[in-house]
Amino acid sequence: MTQLDLVNHALIGFDRIFNQLDNVRATTKTYPPHNIVKIDENNWLVELAAAGFTRDDLTVELHENTLIIRGRKQEQGDKYYLYKGLAMRNFEKSLYLQDHIKIKYADYKDGMLNIYLEHQVPESKKPKQITIN
Repeated sequence: MTQLDLVNHALIGFDRIFNQLDNVRATTKTYPPHNIVKIDENNWLVELAAAGFTRDDLTVELHENTLIIRGRKQEQGDKYYLYKGLAMRNFEKSLYLQDHIKIKYADYKDGMLNIYLEHQVPESKKPKQITIN
């Protein structure tokens, strides 16, 4: 029994959300490893280990609420490995974001891809103070 099972019986109409959470858990890939750092209430940093990849091998895109990170490494046919312990295989990693989270910028240094995210609430969604007459 999971923590979600404990509250699932008390919530009506939330089955779609629970199904999505189950799907995320089932499709989460562990390669390459990554961290998610909460900087403050509205800013996050995704740190992704991409040693062996160049800046040109990596792509970052935001499609609706999904952050998609891809690494495509060109085959090095001229190398003969006696032992190959570094996993430099192609990858695609998807991270699901809350509404209104945008990519501020991304940088790549020392084998680490850093993606900075910010929660940007549109004016129409911000709380409004109502004057009482």
